[in-house]
Amino acid sequence: MFKAALLVIIFSATAMASSDLYKLTVERGGVKHEQVAYSDWSGEWPRPIIDVSTNKPGITKIKGFRSLRTLDQPVECNILNGIYHPWGATKNSVISYYTIVGQSDYKVVKEHEVGEGFDRQTLKVGDIVQNVIYGSEGSCWAQIARAGSPLKDYEFFCDEMDKKEYFEKIKSTEGLNEQWLYLRCTNGLKVFIRDEELLKMPGVTHGTFSSYGHAVPADEAGEKKPE
Repeated sequence: MFKAALLVIIFSATAMASSDLYKLTVERGGVKHEQVAYSDWSGEWPRPIIDVSTNKPGITKIKGFRSLRTLDQPVECNILNGIYHPWGATKNSVISYYTIVGQSDYKVVKEHEVGEGFDRQTLKVGDIVQNVIYGSEGSCWAQIARAGSPLKDYEFFCDEMDKKEYFEKIKSTEGLNEQWLYLRCTNGLKVFIRDEELLKMPGVTHGTFSSYGHAVPADEAGEKKPE
């Protein structure tokens, strides 16, 4: 489970355990994409900060989807007004935040010790470094798949994967880079909505950062960080 501030700062903003990474096939415009999904948003200062009518109590009507895999079951949903962001402190309707990105997998071709600045690990020839994703501050998360062993979390500086004497890229699927919110509607339904789509709904605006780790309505910020 993603825990706030786990990536040391690595997900500076959002932190996770890479065991939350998993492969997911989604369909967009009739085209299937092999992606990696995880339950958080990445980045030093994750964006956007979504303000759903925090200037008034109550609920806001939105449209989402039953599944983010195919986007073929749109439904209406009423959600609580509030700040929608992993750093938000107001009450809201969020069950979880999700990101889906392309897959990047590597094979270890020469034994190599990695993890300088983190927990060091020795990668052996034949290990697979899979589901590589960006965290923040130049660091990445992945999983190590080793024959006969359970998956291991792997936290490292992203430029490690550029060392071709140690790593061979065996899979790369570019394309989608989407952030989603999984929400519990006030009528009991559960829906997915993409961050940029939620921002288009009536009464929804951008919030801002009051400080590192704190997302608030724009009019509550002291030193405002540009959205």
